Amino acid sequence: MASSYTEYFQLNQWAAEAEGKADRAQLTELSARVERAEQAAEENRTALEAAEQAWRDQNALHLLKTATLSTGGDNFQFSLIGVDWSLWRLVHLVIEPKVRDQQGVSLYLDGGKQLLSLVGYGKTHIVLYPWHSGDWPFQGWAVSGGWSHFEDPHYFSSVTGLTLIKSFPDYPLLAGFKITMYGEK
Repeated sequence: MASSYTEYFQLNQWAAEAEGKADRAQLTELSARVERAEQAAEENRTALEAAEQAWRDQNALHLLKTATLSTGGDNFQFSLIGVDWSLWRLVHLVIEPKVRDQQGVSLYLDGGKQLLSLVGYGKTHIVLYPWHSGDWPFQGWAVSGGWSHFEDPHYFSSVTGLTLIKSFPDYPLLAGFKITMYGEK
């Protein structure tokens, strides 16, 4: 017959094993809860990064095209063929004019009607408003060096290019004259 010590020890051992099983079950449950919380945190982080990227895309300027005049001349043709106006809420033209003695240039639509006179180094940032559609009259604002509104009855979708022409016959456009076009969603 077992002594009371042995019986007590054995009961204690069973109690410890049962308690250990309970602790392991609690630990397993706690580990599962931690894993679920980590997974939810990862999903939230991924969703937040996606929302941040969407916000950046919506509020960023996207380079559409750029051109630089390699040799001086009387005019500078900037093609707008292939621009999908329906993608953009605003389109920015940044003009870095190179002219002698700040004589200036004039901006023409498709080589026809003068839209704007860019005198000297003044009006170099032009904002166009296609309003998410090519079926809107060509219009915009020159926003640096003062505000100037311009518009033309032609629709954005039908415009093939802009032409910058020197303002004075004796002063050609110089090499390095640059136009960069950005889209804003």
